[in-house]
Amino acid sequence: MQKLSQNPTFRKSVSILLRAVAVLIILLFVWKRAQWDGGVAPLIQTDAQIKTYQTAQYAANGLSDHRCYYGGGVWDRTFQYFPFHYPWVVYTEETRSAETCRFQYPSFFSQMFAPLYRLTGYRFLNPAILLFYFLAAFLTYRIATARLGLSKDVGVTVLILALTGYPQNSGFEYSETVMSNVCFLFFLDRTLKLLGEDTDEVALASLACGIIGSLAVFLRRDSVLAASLSRYAISQWTPSNH
Repeated sequence: MQKLSQNPTFRKSVSILLRAVAVLIILLFVWKRAQWDGGVAPLIQTDAQIKTYQTAQYAANGLSDHRCYYGGGVWDRTFQYFPFHYPWVVYTEETRSAETCRFQYPSFFSQMFAPLYRLTGYRFLNPAILLFYFLAAFLTYRIATARLGLSKDVGVTVLILALTGYPQNSGFEYSETVMSNVCFLFFLDRTLKLLGEDTDEVALASLACGIIGSLAVFLRRDSVLAASLSRYAISQWTPSNH
């Protein structure tokens, strides 16, 4: 087995196979997204619907307007059939109406995508999240190869695991999880790059990395766990360890 793994032809075949698998997975995800969104309206799961409503509201009325977006409010003035209730929305008074209904779901994610919604409507929200999902997978490859010094074949293997692991559920949903992962992985990639550098630009770059890293936690508070583990890993990954 050891001789086989050292065979150039075998290693080249494995390398080609890994890359082919990665490309096929990406194409499969694109195809599935196109299938789901090719009908009268794109497929938006239940948890993503409230965020889509929020995005539409901010796109139409500004980022500071937290009132509930409800097209049916023209007929349902008491919001009896409004599809969301506590804890997603609250009412500032006992009387339910368009003026008293307020979104209570964290707004930052929806505010980020309001400009895109204003330009393209809701049809491109899902594909945009999928593109960011691919970016997150690429960042794992980059960290494995460029920052940790692993081979490209190992990096592609990590890429495949990133594409097919548990987070893929978020890759198909209009959710802040993918954006949080992108911010966190970018923060980790840049931080590992900055280790050992001694230039005047490091301080500014470190500040930018910190801001982007904080966005990950702001979008998803459970990112604190990943940030804590990465902080420990970074503390162990110093130039003296190479």
